[in-house]
Amino acid sequence: SCLSRKCQDFSKCVSLSCLLYAMREKTFSRIIKCTRGRVHTGTVPVCTKKRPRILNDLKKSIEEGILEEKETKEKERLRVALLEKLIEQTKIELPEILIEGETENQLHSLKHLIERQGMSFEDYLNKIKKTEDDLKKDLRKEAEKTLKGFVVLRTIAKLENCLPSPEEIEKTVNEIINYQAMEGNDVNQIDREALMEYTKEKLTNEKVFQFLENQDQK
Repeated sequence: SCLSRKCQDFSKCVSLSCLLYAMREKTFSRIIKCTRGRVHTGTVPVCTKKRPRILNDLKKSIEEGILEEKETKEKERLRVALLEKLIEQTKIELPEILIEGETENQLHSLKHLIERQGMSFEDYLNKIKKTEDDLKKDLRKEAEKTLKGFVVLRTIAKLENCLPSPEEIEKTVNEIINYQAMEGNDVNQIDREALMEYTKEKLTNEKVFQFLENQDQK
């Protein structure tokens, strides 16, 4: 915890307690702007007389971050509801092999997440009082929903030409890689081709939802 020592590297402090500690200890020379739980810094001189203004700026930044996070969550909730409605109104027959494959993917991701939290998969099953087969039945439903959502979004993207340009994809990929480099991560380990596909999917989904939202407003 940063509270156990003086935070010399203020740019890495991401909790409010660390920020207040650094402010109290006069060990920082940068002011923050909180966005979705992350901290971005900008250089400012620090002196005792400016503490009230700094505290006000800090409070305002946190309030703006909280408001933005709430707006983002509500936007995501509405998009999920919209997609579920489209899925219900669309008849889609999925090949069994796709459903089984996506179910296994989701099970693998869940196992990985559980292990990262320091719990064995067997303990997790005991905790939720289900067998692995019971869990797979639940995941199968989510797998079908995921695949149908993918089909719906891709169909709309193709029909309405809601596709990102190669330049948009390249720009976003470079931004992601640059951010990872700034975080000190080894960007040479990044599979650029996989990242390109992931970015294309995300940008396509965003354009489709923007299209649907615009249609809803007309």
